[in-house]
Amino acid sequence: MDPDHFLSKVLQQRPKTENHDRYKVPFVKIVAPMVRYSKLPFRLLCRRWGADLTFTPMIIAEGFNRSAHARDSDFSTNLDDQPVVVQFGTNNPVELGMAAEKVVKYVQGIDLNCGCPQRWAMKDGIGASLIRRPDLVSDMVKEVRKRVDLPMSIK
Repeated sequence: MDPDHFLSKVLQQRPKTENHDRYKVPFVKIVAPMVRYSKLPFRLLCRRWGADLTFTPMIIAEGFNRSAHARDSDFSTNLDDQPVVVQFGTNNPVELGMAAEKVVKYVQGIDLNCGCPQRWAMKDGIGASLIRRPDLVSDMVKEVRKRVDLPMSIK
């Protein structure tokens, strides 16, 4: 799916009552992924207050792929939680591609966490440590694009 088309769909689905005169363009209200907070109940509350697009908290792709329990506890959504983007943390293209395949029916986008500065994430070679590995990030994007037809972002 073309990313520009995706944002156009988000804008079309929103109520047309809001237009910020200063910029003469509608704002898209995005709720970024937040550790421990961006689970389904919080995302639904944010939508009630006008969020157009929400993200899940970072989900570690390897654990998500290997454990049904991890999938059930880390990822949940429903029809009121649309559009939603799932954020994965990993440094392995194959694991990211497999995780993307598992959620493709339930989300409108995939995000790769390249910004988490927590010490454990940096030690594990995920999150912000990926900024130093652009070739690996490129490989992960290519793997996801090969496996699923969803927009992909990197944060």
